[in-house]
Amino acid sequence: SLLDKSLFNTTIQVLACKIPIKILGEFQKKFKKFLLKIPYSKNVLSVADDESQKFVLLCKEFGTKAESLPEQLQTYVKEKEIEVLNHDLELNYQNFSCHEALEKILPEGVMIPTGFETVGHIAHMNLGEEHMEYKHHIGQIFLDKNPSIKTVITKVGFIENVYRTFNFEVLAGEELLETTQIEDNIKFDVDISKVYWCSRLGQERIRVVKEFFNAGDVICDMFCGIGPLSIKAAKEKGLKVLANDLNPD
Repeated sequence: SLLDKSLFNTTIQVLACKIPIKILGEFQKKFKKFLLKIPYSKNVLSVADDESQKFVLLCKEFGTKAESLPEQLQTYVKEKEIEVLNHDLELNYQNFSCHEALEKILPEGVMIPTGFETVGHIAHMNLGEEHMEYKHHIGQIFLDKNPSIKTVITKVGFIENVYRTFNFEVLAGEELLETTQIEDNIKFDVDISKVYWCSRLGQERIRVVKEFFNAGDVICDMFCGIGPLSIKAAKEKGLKVLANDLNPD
């Protein structure tokens, strides 16, 4: 079923300081770390019928009692005779982070999936059995909350073939499995349905080329995959490379 984004519509109360325009900049600079930080939500609002002041919304973690504010902020508002009051803040799906949205849809006790590997425009997840009932909603949230991602997949089963490719399921987005992965300023065209690729090995490939390959070496890469190590060695150190892989793709 489609993710019902209306379930995220809610109203919370936060503390707001009524700040005169003439000291607004000073207040924002001095107490920047205490200001409200919610995606797509402003923390400075107009005051109806009073252009000389602004409402500045504070972190939701402070709750709704002025006594909970940090001492330095309490001292400042008292000295400047700033009014502190409660403000009703309306939130919707857009205002929730990826983690917060997942917390809201998953039952208590189900681990929040956080890790995924990025291959070009594809997010590759490894969801557990406990997530399968909610897999499409999880995929949709990851898609919505990560603008560079166009396709979300999860591995299904285990790698059991000699080419080390895996079975997967598209959870959300386009069923576009051909992508371009940029690693260390080198572009690789990858079809993850046909070849093995691991972005997490990128730093290790960089380290191997830098620390172990020397001028004049001849590199024999017997299980090269699509050739990220071989191409890197040839491009960056000008080495002669002999590369081979069993997978014809």
